[in-house]
Amino acid sequence: MKLKICEKKVSSPRCDTDEGNFTQYAGPVRMNNCPEITAIMKNSSGVAITDAVRGPFCG
Repeated sequence: MKLKICEKKVSSPRCDTDEGNFTQYAGPVRMNNCPEITAIMKNSSGVAITDAVRGPFCG
């Protein structure tokens, strides 16, 4: 699993990432400044079963 959260900026966005071989959970990752979240989860064969981008989350 990989969970990445990045500032919603065009140039040099700051990001926080947690990734590895987890069975149920990746995280936590935290950030201010209207972040955008990318989540990728692959099965044991390497096929992505979740590949999503959400946000930005402001407010």
